[in-house]
Amino acid sequence: MPPLSGRFHAVLRLAFSDITEPVNDSDYVLFNEGHATESLGFARRWREVDRVVIHCHAGLSRSPGIAMGLSELFAWGSTTDLQQQHPMANAWVRKELVRVGRGAVTPQG
Repeated sequence: MPPLSGRFHAVLRLAFSDITEPVNDSDYVLFNEGHATESLGFARRWREVDRVVIHCHAGLSRSPGIAMGLSELFAWGSTTDLQQQHPMANAWVRKELVRVGRGAVTPQG
C-alpha cells in the first residue's frame, strides 16, 4: 500500500475488486454491504470536514462510484456532473452503497 500524508485526520482502506457483478473466482471481491456500511460510517463520522478524499488504484471506476453514492445520499453536489466527469464509474459500487445507505441515512444524514 502506498504511504499517505500524515495530514489526513483519518483513513479508511477498503479492498474490493473493480467488478460489477459476482464472479466465480475467489480472487475477485465484489463490493458488498460490509464495504458500504464501512464507507457510510466513515463519511458520517467526518461530515464536518471541508474535504473527503476518495481514491482507488486508478481513480477511474471504484472511487467515482463511491463518490457518486455518497453525494447522492448526503446531497454533496451534483451526481450528474460527477457522471459526466467519470463515465467509467463503477455502477455496482454506487448502487450498492445507495441501497445500503437508504436503509440507514436520510438526506440530512
